[in-house]
Amino acid sequence: TVPLGFDFMFYGLVERSVSIGTNGYLTFGQMDHYPFGNTLIIPTPGGDVGGATVDGLLAVMWTDLDPSAGGAVFHQGNPEQLVVTWHTVPFFNSNRTISTSSAGSTFQAILYATGDIIMQYKSIERPGSEAADTLHHYATPSVGFENHDGSKGAQVAYGWNQLPVEETAWLV
Repeated sequence: TVPLGFDFMFYGLVERSVSIGTNGYLTFGQMDHYPFGNTLIIPTPGGDVGGATVDGLLAVMWTDLDPSAGGAVFHQGNPEQLVVTWHTVPFFNSNRTISTSSAGSTFQAILYATGDIIMQYKSIERPGSEAADTLHHYATPSVGFENHDGSKGAQVAYGWNQLPVEETAWLV
């Protein structure tokens, strides 16, 4: 959890901090973090994965990522914006040889004091073979956002075929 450095309006509530999930999402308020990379359709009130309930979610590229196998997740901010970057982070799988040889995915969320959010995608690694599809079958990527109780939100993309193309950005 990191301070924003500014008041950020999210579904009518003022947020002053955000929690960064290594699996490609941010949460607002007092939320758990999902212990696994399994995803849900957004919005899902009381979305429960692995015994953790998470709402108040900004799913930038929520899937099963593994920064312990490579890449990095970092943030930097000032009084006008907070930038969170997932840099060359590979997907999780039990075969670390595949994870460590992965190019990983690079994407960002930029939260502005104005209330705007930009989700941008430099490169998204996609399963390209039957073996890769088998390794990633449980980690369907989900992109979207939902309020603090999960009753309102928007699913922007769900599944590999709906993900944004590389070098694109979405304004929320």
